[in-house]
Amino acid sequence: MAYQYNRLAAYLPDPAQGPFLVPMHTLSLPAHWEEPLLRLYHGGMTEGQAERRRRVPTAAVNQLMRATAPDILTVDSTARFGSQNPWLYCQDAYPMAVTNLYIATWLKSLPRDADGPETTALLMDCFRDLDTAALSWRPGMVDPLEQTVSPGRTALPAPRVYRLLPDVLAERIARQQPYEHHGQQLWFRQVAGRTGARGQGSGGAELMSNVIEYVPRRRGGSDGRPAYYAATLRITVRTVPFSPVPRVHVAAGVRRFVTGKVYMPYGKGVSAYLLPDDSLVHDGPQPQRFAVAMLEWKNGNTDWRQGGAEGMLARISALDALPSPDRLVKEADHWIHGRDGIRIAIGHQAAMGRHTIGTGLMPSERRRLVEWAEQAIAPEFVPVPKLERSALARPPKKQLKKLPSIPKNIEKKDPEDLAVILDERDLNAAHNTQVLRARLAEALEGEDLTAVVLHQSDTILDQMIAAAETGLGLAGHRRVQGPDTWVWEAEELTVRLYAKPLGGLGAPLGGDSVPRRGQEHDKAIEELPVHDTRRRRRARLRPGAPPVQAPRARGRRRAGGPHAPGRATN
Repeated sequence: MAYQYNRLAAYLPDPAQGPFLVPMHTLSLPAHWEEPLLRLYHGGMTEGQAERRRRVPTAAVNQLMRATAPDILTVDSTARFGSQNPWLYCQDAYPMAVTNLYIATWLKSLPRDADGPETTALLMDCFRDLDTAALSWRPGMVDPLEQTVSPGRTALPAPRVYRLLPDVLAERIARQQPYEHHGQQLWFRQVAGRTGARGQGSGGAELMSNVIEYVPRRRGGSDGRPAYYAATLRITVRTVPFSPVPRVHVAAGVRRFVTGKVYMPYGKGVSAYLLPDDSLVHDGPQPQRFAVAMLEWKNGNTDWRQGGAEGMLARISALDALPSPDRLVKEADHWIHGRDGIRIAIGHQAAMGRHTIGTGLMPSERRRLVEWAEQAIAPEFVPVPKLERSALARPPKKQLKKLPSIPKNIEKKDPEDLAVILDERDLNAAHNTQVLRARLAEALEGEDLTAVVLHQSDTILDQMIAAAETGLGLAGHRRVQGPDTWVWEAEELTVRLYAKPLGGLGAPLGGDSVPRRGQEHDKAIEELPVHDTRRRRRARLRPGAPPVQAPRARGRRRAGGPHAPGRATN
């Protein structure tokens, strides 16, 4: 039976619920930190390199916290300073001693040559200029729907909203009662957020269930090797053109895990999902989320991406709580149920080969999982309207006749046969032009078809006029001819064409000397009188040419789609 409607896994904020504010703790980098940190970061760089790197990177320490402090949420891969630009968010205030440890580790990672004497002096000067004791987590109310609206009436969420709102909703879903799956209870936990991106590319928030074990049956009746996977939910924020409110999307899927030996692609990381019984950092709180660390194989060695003898994991003394990477990649499922105070599961990648578990969920299971999750985001968020089946679902009926092809060896063709082919082409072409005029008149609902043409030569203009007359069969309906206006009045349709020389608007860039690509090309673009060009373009189109109106909307609107008054441009 065909479906009569589709339900999207997308949700809109309900305006009847009022403001949506949530309590959170935030940590901001003081404004006076910017100059000392830039001086430290630019140490050892040339003037050109420093000019290109105007922002202090935080991607490395963000990855470190993702692996060892997953309950901390980072919203940007580069540092922003001032109380209005929080860098870290957390449900509860993180111990300040541990926070300062991360700050110190971050500062030591900024210089290029950490062991150089000049770097050591810069580092000591930076520590002296920064008042780390003044840092503190501040409680407050955060608006995860903070946004503006574009001139086209499209929602423009603040960059941090793409991380904050999914994280807030994921935390509410994780507090729900477990999901029932084939008689098994699945508890969902949040997964540490991705790093290195902001805005719509941040990836939103993710939840992952406890590991599910599947034992396949062999043909002889014996049990095969166990396979492991987990259910996942991903929450993202998206915008729709001309809609003044954003949408929340919920996607359900599975994550498969490696058993046995891990295939390590060169230069690429493999994700390890960690759930320790205690904090990996001394005096840190027990994590409530899955942490994500990266394993990589490079130059014949396997190591934690943030580890190593001089890596960040070593600086915060977190390596002692983690197993040896060499052993972990040989026995990936050894820690999957917990061992030595930690549970570890290695994510399976398509490049690793076949996996016993498939790549997705059946539609019915996906629907049940999404419906279970949406209970946690109500009543502040409501589902978007259903998409109903269109009454115009059938393929359109052919209305144009095919033109017979002219044979290649036309000089060898019998004159009578050729005349038959040409007569049929003329009849079919006349029929097609009449149908096209009728359909255009129907679409325009009685309005004239108006076009404005900017041409570079009279030859091009003549060719365009000839093409219009041929395509719509207007040769015998011309009423006005040049020099700037052409009008055709057929029984079904009136066509108006306004022609203007392109002139200087289409002149080569740079005048007489064409600039080379690169700096010359960019400089020539910057020197263009943009506002003057636009003003001249409008003036060129205005005389004798009425404004071209946008076609009026016809037919029933589809539920859930964006709609706004349109504006025609030429």
